[in-house]
Amino acid sequence: MTIELSCACATSPESREHARIAEALGYRRAFLFDSPALYPDVWVQLCRAAECTERIGLGPGVLVPSLRHPMTNVAAIATLAGLAGAARVVVGVGSGFTGRMTMCQGAMRWSDVADRRLTARRTYRGRSAWADRSGARRGTSRATSSSATSRPRSRGGRRPYPVVPRWLHLGPDVDLKRTPTGM
Repeated sequence: MTIELSCACATSPESREHARIAEALGYRRAFLFDSPALYPDVWVQLCRAAECTERIGLGPGVLVPSLRHPMTNVAAIATLAGLAGAARVVVGVGSGFTGRMTMCQGAMRWSDVADRRLTARRTYRGRSAWADRSGARRGTSRATSSSATSRPRSRGGRRPYPVVPRWLHLGPDVDLKRTPTGM
């Protein structure tokens, strides 16, 4: 029986070195915390870690979708996938209890987390999705507080972003039906 270990670290300027050491020790994945009020930007540090590692999976543990516009998260995921290779990227999505508490906000409702994750996935795949000011997915109707979230396609209609195979939704079982493993 093989046991695979992952590590989760507070994001810091030393995160690059932490990921390198974790890889040398045989860890499968390294996750960095997404709490911008407490730590440096998670995406910058993950990209730095991608530059000095070769095998270890990398991702936010966990991404709080309400902290950034969906397009910002999509661009950051694509940048990390471009540097590390899409097979190494794992995007964990959660309610942001700590990340939001530091900004005097409560954790997101799980139904909102699922909607925002779906908006980001649809946008990443090149489909449009409507997002209100907080990033929650809305139907196809336009509301005055909504904005379209879509990623332009490259010439020839090809998607310029690599396919990220793993998106983790860390929440109640009720949402698992809405969380396919593939992009």
